Amino acid sequence: MMVKYTGFSVSDIYTPDKQLEATLVYQTADEKHPGVKTYITAGMYMSAGNKVDQENRASAISSSLFGPSRDKEGFR
Repeated sequence: MMVKYTGFSVSDIYTPDKQLEATLVYQTADEKHPGVKTYITAGMYMSAGNKVDQENRASAISSSLFGPSRDKEGFR
């Protein structure tokens, strides 16, 4: 499901250059590298390096985010 805003979709504006991003993160774009292979073959939506369930996107993303109380606990 692609959300449309005023007649155009997000992918019309932004499509990631996965080869470039893989090179910046892993210093290689070789799909034999397990991280590169996972990233290249994944869909558009990633959250904290995990594929986000497209049907339940909002809760999948929010579960990987920290709120103020979790941030504070993490730094204690």
